[in-house]
Amino acid sequence: MNYLSYILTQTLPNDLLKGAAICTLLWSNHVFSQCQSLGSGELFLQVEKCQALVKPEDFYLSKSRETQIKNMSPDLRKRFMESYKGLWVLGKVVRSMATGGELSPSKSFLFGKNISAMIPNAAQSCAQVNGKTVHALMKEACCQGGIDLPCFLATSYVFTTVIDVFDDMKQPERKLETKTDAKVFEKAEKEFKRKKFALAAKILLKEEKEKNSLDVQSYHLLAKSYRQLDLCPKAILVLRDKIYTKFLQKEYWGADEKEVHDAVFLLARCYAKSSDGGKAIDVMRGLLIDPEKYGTYLSRSLRDPDFGWIHTQLIYKKYKEDLGKLSPPIR
Repeated sequence: MNYLSYILTQTLPNDLLKGAAICTLLWSNHVFSQCQSLGSGELFLQVEKCQALVKPEDFYLSKSRETQIKNMSPDLRKRFMESYKGLWVLGKVVRSMATGGELSPSKSFLFGKNISAMIPNAAQSCAQVNGKTVHALMKEACCQGGIDLPCFLATSYVFTTVIDVFDDMKQPERKLETKTDAKVFEKAEKEFKRKKFALAAKILLKEEKEKNSLDVQSYHLLAKSYRQLDLCPKAILVLRDKIYTKFLQKEYWGADEKEVHDAVFLLARCYAKSSDGGKAIDVMRGLLIDPEKYGTYLSRSLRDPDFGWIHTQLIYKKYKEDLGKLSPPIR
């Protein structure tokens, strides 16, 4: 019997004990389930706002918080301030290798979300992290009220270790992943714009052979070159293996988001151009989970000439009907 159950048995009449016990059990199960799936791991946060936590006034997030701090005994207030000393940061997670516990084991926890977090005893100042990308080891706390770190700050995320701080979003990408030589990409892009698609592809393939890999932007350009050469089977291999898998697992940088989305739509187009309606619509239905975010691509799928190759297939007709049932409908 937990402490709350014990108190109930001592204070409630017998005819209320059964209901109280059920409520206690439900609440305990709710807390347990929430705290069973806590996130942890490495992530990159693009910091938009920072607050140094030094004096009591720094914690006055609301009138109730102010009252709570003022009502603390001197000893409790001192221990509270010592435990919360550090930085509070707010920003967008631009890359995540963290997991969300047992219920969310994929390594993309919090990716693309705006969060706030606590950096206890930070070695950095706000001037050193504000407007920059922080690479940190994150641990999620079980917050169910109280003043345990970092719950008083209306967040459950703690950066236990700051691994590095980058001046811009591109720096960690350049450091941690293979990047196509800028001059090589510019040369290939120039040939693509001149409609020299075979030459553009040749330039990129040579770079891939030398480095064993290309970045997302370059693979997308390679696939676009293949599409213009009417070589969709080759484009599909590049898009599926080099970009689509990253999209599904959210293993890409926030700065590359539009590039990745454009590439995913090109994959669907090439499947349609190859008369593979099943795979084309599978890709598009993956975008249908968020019509507001991917609405432009969903709308284009109803008019793009590549989808004309499957417009008589039953799977496409059903997909088109489903778009019309959205609110607002996509037609």
